[in-house]
Amino acid sequence: MSRGLSSFLARLLGLASTICSLLVIAGFILFVVNQSKAASARQQAVLNGTGDGTGSNGTAQRGAASTGAEAEEHGALQGAIHSAAKALRSPFASLTSSSHSRWTVEIVGTLLALLLYGFILRYLMRMLTMRVRT
Repeated sequence: MSRGLSSFLARLLGLASTICSLLVIAGFILFVVNQSKAASARQQAVLNGTGDGTGSNGTAQRGAASTGAEAEEHGALQGAIHSAAKALRSPFASLTSSSHSRWTVEIVGTLLALLLYGFILRYLMRMLTMRVRT
C-alpha cells in the first residue's frame, strides 16, 4: 500500500472514529435528558395529585420508548442523533436483549460502541500511521 493511501486511510479512520464517538455520546446525553424530563413530569404529577406515576395499563412509564415517538416528540436534529446513535449501538443489541432495563441497554451499548469506535478504530489508525512512518 502506498504511503499516501495509508496516510489517507489513517486520517479517514480518525475522522470516522471521532464522528461515531461523538454521535454515540450525544445520543446517550439525549437519552439521559429525556429520561430525566419524563421522570420529573411523572414525579410532579404524583405530587400535584393528578397522576400516580404509572401508565394507563398500571405499569411504570419509561418515557418515549420507540424511535418514532422520540423523533416526533423532539426536533428533527435530536431524532437524527438518536437514530444514528441507535444504529451505531445496534451491533451490541443482542448482548442486552434480555435486559428489561432501558438504562442497562443504553449504558452497555454506549460503552461498547465507544470501545469499538473510540478505541479500536483509533488503534487501527495508529497502526496505519506507524506503517507509513517505517
